[in-house]
Amino acid sequence: METPKRISADEFLSRRAKTSGRASRLEPFRQDIKKLRQEGCSFSTILEFLRQNGVEVTQATFSVWLKRNFPELSGPPKKTGRGALGEPQDQP
Repeated sequence: METPKRISADEFLSRRAKTSGRASRLEPFRQDIKKLRQEGCSFSTILEFLRQNGVEVTQATFSVWLKRNFPELSGPPKKTGRGALGEPQDQP
């Protein structure tokens, strides 16, 4: 039986960097997601926006993506006077 050729850690990492990590399905919507979040839209509202654009991801997947890409926007949404689907609401 032939022993496998030894490779260095650098070579291993360089091969891994070339093959790992596919582009996220959320990436084309990066700026839209940022805008919706800045406007105070909830995760569920943004997930509905994505579904209407043919992209279905779980809330957990979305949460991890948002935390990695926009950590400043990953907490609770800001109050902006917008409803569940982003429409303006009357302010008391």
